[in-house]
Amino acid sequence: MKITLCQILLARDKLNRQTKMYRHARNISDESAQELVKSLCGNSNKRVKKPLWKLDEKISLEQSEASRFNGIIEGAETVAAIPMVFQGVCNFFVAQAREKPKSNLKPAKSSFSVLLHTKGAVTVYMKSLATS
Repeated sequence: MKITLCQILLARDKLNRQTKMYRHARNISDESAQELVKSLCGNSNKRVKKPLWKLDEKISLEQSEASRFNGIIEGAETVAAIPMVFQGVCNFFVAQAREKPKSNLKPAKSSFSVLLHTKGAVTVYMKSLATS
Protein backbone atom coordinates (compact mmCIF):
# COMPACT_ATOMS: atom_id res chain seq x y z
CA MET A 1 0.00 0.00 0.00
CA LYS A 2 1.48 3.33 -1.07
CA ILE A 3 0.86 6.31 1.21
CA THR A 4 1.13 9.78 -0.30
CA LEU A 5 1.69 12.52 2.23
CA CYS A 6 1.38 15.41 -0.20
CA GLN A 7 0.06 15.17 -3.73
CA ILE A 8 1.92 17.29 -6.29
CA LEU A 9 -0.62 19.31 -8.27
CA LEU A 10 -0.21 20.56 -11.83
CA ALA A 11 -0.48 24.23 -12.71
CA ARG A 12 -2.01 23.44 -16.13
CA ASP A 13 -4.91 21.64 -14.45
CA LYS A 14 -5.85 24.72 -12.45
CA LEU A 15 -5.20 27.14 -15.33
CA ASN A 16 -7.33 25.06 -17.71
CA ARG A 17 -10.27 25.21 -15.28
CA GLN A 18 -10.40 29.01 -15.39
CA THR A 19 -13.43 30.67 -16.97
CA LYS A 20 -14.77 34.15 -17.67
CA MET A 21 -12.22 36.88 -16.94
CA TYR A 22 -9.54 34.35 -15.92
CA ARG A 23 -9.87 32.22 -19.08
CA HIS A 24 -6.79 33.93 -20.61
CA ALA A 25 -4.64 32.26 -17.93
CA ARG A 26 -5.02 29.01 -19.92
CA ASN A 27 -3.01 30.52 -22.76
CA ILE A 28 0.17 31.34 -20.87
CA SER A 29 3.22 29.74 -22.46
CA ASP A 30 5.55 27.48 -20.49
CA GLU A 31 8.32 30.07 -20.79
CA SER A 32 6.09 32.87 -19.49
CA ALA A 33 4.90 30.68 -16.62
CA GLN A 34 8.50 29.95 -15.61
CA GLU A 35 9.30 33.68 -15.73
CA LEU A 36 6.23 34.38 -13.61
CA VAL A 37 7.35 31.86 -10.99
CA LYS A 38 10.74 33.56 -10.78
CA SER A 39 9.16 37.00 -10.41
CA LEU A 40 6.38 36.05 -7.94
CA CYS A 41 7.46 33.08 -5.87
CA GLY A 42 10.18 32.60 -3.29
CA ASN A 43 11.47 34.29 -0.19
CA SER A 44 13.03 37.24 -2.04
CA ASN A 45 9.59 38.11 -3.44
CA LYS A 46 8.03 38.12 0.04
CA ARG A 47 6.39 34.72 -0.50
CA VAL A 48 7.12 32.37 2.36
CA LYS A 49 5.78 29.12 0.92
CA LYS A 50 7.78 26.68 -1.17
CA PRO A 51 6.01 25.82 -4.44
CA LEU A 52 5.71 22.04 -4.77
CA TRP A 53 3.60 22.08 -7.93
CA LYS A 54 4.74 21.43 -11.49
CA LEU A 55 3.61 23.11 -14.72
CA ASP A 56 2.42 19.79 -16.14
CA GLU A 57 3.32 16.09 -16.01
CA LYS A 58 6.58 16.60 -17.90
CA ILE A 59 7.63 20.13 -16.92
CA SER A 60 8.91 20.92 -13.43
CA LEU A 61 9.82 24.38 -12.23
CA GLU A 62 13.17 25.62 -13.51
CA GLN A 63 16.00 26.06 -11.05
CA SER A 64 15.58 29.44 -9.40
CA GLU A 65 15.47 31.04 -5.99
CA ALA A 66 11.80 30.08 -5.82
CA SER A 67 12.33 26.39 -6.61
CA ARG A 68 15.31 26.12 -4.22
CA PHE A 69 13.52 27.89 -1.33
CA ASN A 70 13.07 25.40 1.53
CA GLY A 71 9.89 26.98 2.91
CA ILE A 72 11.53 28.18 6.11
CA ILE A 73 11.77 31.93 6.59
CA GLU A 74 15.13 33.50 7.35
CA GLY A 75 16.15 33.50 10.98
CA ALA A 76 14.11 30.44 11.94
CA GLU A 77 15.90 27.38 13.27
CA THR A 78 15.64 24.69 10.60
CA VAL A 79 15.43 21.97 13.25
CA ALA A 80 12.39 23.51 14.97
CA ALA A 81 10.67 25.10 11.95
CA ILE A 82 7.88 23.52 9.96
CA PRO A 83 8.30 24.32 6.24
CA MET A 84 5.40 26.11 4.60
CA VAL A 85 4.54 24.72 1.20
CA PHE A 86 2.20 25.43 -1.69
CA GLN A 87 0.73 22.18 -2.92
CA GLY A 88 -0.84 23.89 -5.94
CA VAL A 89 -0.80 27.17 -7.81
CA CYS A 90 -2.06 30.11 -5.73
CA ASN A 91 -4.84 32.43 -6.90
CA PHE A 92 -2.42 35.36 -7.18
CA PHE A 93 -0.36 33.37 -9.71
CA VAL A 94 -3.53 32.69 -11.75
CA ALA A 95 -4.46 36.38 -11.70
CA GLN A 96 -1.00 37.35 -12.94
CA ALA A 97 -0.96 34.51 -15.49
CA ARG A 98 -4.10 35.86 -17.16
CA GLU A 99 -2.35 39.18 -17.89
CA LYS A 100 0.58 37.62 -19.83
CA PRO A 101 -1.38 36.26 -22.83
CA LYS A 102 -3.59 39.37 -22.97
CA SER A 103 -0.54 41.62 -23.20
CA ASN A 104 0.71 39.66 -26.23
CA LEU A 105 -2.48 40.16 -28.23
CA LYS A 106 -2.35 42.60 -31.14
CA PRO A 107 -5.25 45.00 -31.38
CA ALA A 108 -7.55 44.18 -34.26
CA LYS A 109 -7.69 46.60 -37.15
CA SER A 110 -11.18 47.89 -37.79
CA SER A 111 -13.00 49.91 -40.38
CA PHE A 112 -16.01 52.06 -39.61
CA SER A 113 -18.97 53.06 -41.70
CA VAL A 114 -21.30 55.81 -40.58
CA LEU A 115 -24.85 56.13 -41.84
CA LEU A 116 -26.60 59.45 -41.20
CA HIS A 117 -30.37 59.29 -41.03
CA THR A 118 -32.67 62.11 -42.12
CA LYS A 119 -33.91 62.80 -38.58
CA GLY A 120 -30.41 63.23 -37.11
CA ALA A 121 -29.91 59.64 -35.97
CA VAL A 122 -26.57 57.98 -36.62
CA THR A 123 -25.82 54.30 -37.19
CA VAL A 124 -22.22 53.13 -36.91
CA TYR A 125 -21.10 49.86 -38.48
CA MET A 126 -17.79 48.37 -37.47
CA LYS A 127 -16.00 45.67 -39.43
CA SER A 128 -12.98 43.95 -37.91
CA LEU A 129 -10.20 43.23 -40.36
CA ALA A 130 -8.01 40.18 -39.99
CA THR A 131 -4.46 40.80 -38.77
CA SER A 132 -1.53 38.78 -39.94
